[in-house]
Amino acid sequence: MKAMSSSMLVVSLALMCVMASACSDVSIPIETTAPAVVDDSVVGVPVDHPSLVLPPQSREVKRLTVQQLRNSIPIVAGGADWTVKAKANGPEYQALDERVLGLTLGHPDYIQTTVEPAEPTALYVKFMDDMARDVCAKMKTTDLQRFDDVDANLRYLKLRFLGEKVADDDAESVASLRKVYEAGGWSGACVALFSSPAFHLY
Repeated sequence: MKAMSSSMLVVSLALMCVMASACSDVSIPIETTAPAVVDDSVVGVPVDHPSLVLPPQSREVKRLTVQQLRNSIPIVAGGADWTVKAKANGPEYQALDERVLGLTLGHPDYIQTTVEPAEPTALYVKFMDDMARDVCAKMKTTDLQRFDDVDANLRYLKLRFLGEKVADDDAESVASLRKVYEAGGWSGACVALFSSPAFHLY
């Protein structure tokens, strides 16, 4: 019994050695990703990309919404706002309120319309001219006292209305506004800036 057990043990060990040597010769495959093949004939876009229209079309021009005007006018005007009167001696109302001109200028009522059209129209331009004249008249008293130098005042106004910083020695950038000032005074320059496409369009 002992002899058989010893022989079986020897055979088992021999088989294990054979299996071990056989396993050492087996290589385990490792998955690899093949490098992407680049077609030299295609420059800048994938092979399956649709054809491009060049030059690309720019997005449509939009004008300020009623809410953007509500937020912007008092900041630019130093607290002054656009108001209108129903009667000559009547009370003043905020012009951009929904119950006054807000809905007329396109502010959605969220009943029939939920999106405000942002296209510049003749009606919008007309009302913005009215706004500029009203607000500039309110600004005039305080703003005329800011600078004695006309060009310095015009540079300040361009920064305030349009966000354009003009260097002190750059007379060319305010030359056209200076002509408006000479023709219509400070109020004319203010109205020109407040009704400028650079203020309303983006």
